[in-house]
Amino acid sequence: MPERSPTATPLTRAYWPASATITGIRETTIGSVLRDAAGRTPDKTALIDGDPDRQGRRRWTYAELLADAERAARALLTRFTPGERVAVWAPNSAEWVILEFGAALAGLTLVTVNPAYQGDELAHVLGHSAADGLFLADGLPQRNPHAVLAEVRGRLPRLRDVLSFSEWDAFTALSDTPEATARPLPEVGPSSTAMVLYTSGTTGTPKGAVLTHRGLTNNAAGLRRGRHRTRRRRDQSDADVPRRRQRAVHPRPGAGDRHPRAHAPLLPRARA
Repeated sequence: MPERSPTATPLTRAYWPASATITGIRETTIGSVLRDAAGRTPDKTALIDGDPDRQGRRRWTYAELLADAERAARALLTRFTPGERVAVWAPNSAEWVILEFGAALAGLTLVTVNPAYQGDELAHVLGHSAADGLFLADGLPQRNPHAVLAEVRGRLPRLRDVLSFSEWDAFTALSDTPEATARPLPEVGPSSTAMVLYTSGTTGTPKGAVLTHRGLTNNAAGLRRGRHRTRRRRDQSDADVPRRRQRAVHPRPGAGDRHPRAHAPLLPRARA
């Protein structure tokens, strides 16, 4: 292995170089994809809250999801400015999803925090990401998140606002003031940072990955194309499977939604 030159510039960033041969990359943002979906299929179901009571589950169409996301974005802009970072420390919920879209529309960066984190891990992620705000759940398994945060708050001088999902309705009502309603949402570009996602920290301190709107939306579109290819291959193979075995290949409707969680993709489907 050749010796490193003493004048060589140290490597500070790892990346995959762009290639002119790569095709199909869309210049999209999270907000533009949501608006496109709401414009093409406004009445199609976009989000289902995974309440254990199936009759009580809340549902949003794409038009309703866009309206609530824009309302959340305007409320966020009464407390934060575009470019700031807002963390979320909570399990799955419909409000979590709406916050994700609202932050994207407001030009904010969402920092995801593992709900299983303890105090030191929480302090590391919030401090390392330079989070300006935090949305948290009122209750997490076997601990009080407000108490955990209080223990490390002195180590987070940049953290300015702490908001609870239990006060979500009161928070989004901030968007109803004349000043907030009149304020246009910012222009957000595909290369803008959308999210900071941290590794699990299994082999060391969690490390943050900075994700752009372009990267997230194209990744979601690519995953969807891959699912379609998988379904086509499965359908072709199913044609050769006796009917008595097809019952095992195709689970009955509703078998996968027993667990209480918000059922929604990271981004709306690229094509309805």
